Amino acid sequence: MSFSEIHKFYVSVTEVNYSEKNSAIQITSRYFIDDMNTVLSTHFDRSIYISDTQDKKVNLEYIEKYIRSKFFVKVNNVPVAYTFVGMKQEADLIICYIEIPKVASATLKSIAVDNEVLVHLYEEQKNILHFNILGQKKSFVLMKQDARGLLKI
Repeated sequence: MSFSEIHKFYVSVTEVNYSEKNSAIQITSRYFIDDMNTVLSTHFDRSIYISDTQDKKVNLEYIEKYIRSKFFVKVNNVPVAYTFVGMKQEADLIICYIEIPKVASATLKSIAVDNEVLVHLYEEQKNILHFNILGQKKSFVLMKQDARGLLKI
């Protein structure tokens, strides 16, 4: 029996890092596939099933649309557009990659992440957020009532 069939915890983990080499904020989020299948089917009112055998391009389009509607980033208190780089499947998880390019470290004063992914479907959903930016580390547990994490640099 796979872990996703029996898990009773509703949790995701997002890591926000700064790449000095690329002058970019890089974000990696991990979600249980079964939770994402449920929320995508509900959100888009059609049957969606993420698996290795399904059309990955179609899955990616729906996942990106959903993430963009529930995941927001502000840099220096200004909303920023991000690049949805892609996703991969690993065991019972999907891992999504986001990047905010061309962010000069000298100008970086704060980063705020609003992560409302899955919280409207699962009351118990907790989205863990880890920042590791320019030597500063901070973690948050985001929930429906408080979906924002802020790191001041």
